[in-house]
Amino acid sequence: MGLIRDQYLRAHFKRFSGLDVFFDTNSFLIQKELQSQIESLEAEKKYLEGEIEKDRKALKNLSSDEAMEKFARERYFMKKKNEAVFIIEYQDSILDE
Repeated sequence: MGLIRDQYLRAHFKRFSGLDVFFDTNSFLIQKELQSQIESLEAEKKYLEGEIEKDRKALKNLSSDEAMEKFARERYFMKKKNEAVFIIEYQDSILDE
């Protein structure tokens, strides 16, 4: 009976002293930190969903051979046989060293 009473008194002392706000597993500080992590992860999720949508649109645009050829020419400077590719750079796009 004494053990139960001691645990009861300790629990009430802790509860009424306000120490549970800082030391409890459900403390305010831990909840605040977890909420911050949730908000950060939700923002990252929103960003990644936007990136996925952009990638889906890009894949849809590259579904034809003409679009794939245009992408390869512009992005990777590929060319057909017997064809010359000239890359024109403007002065403001060249880095000064």
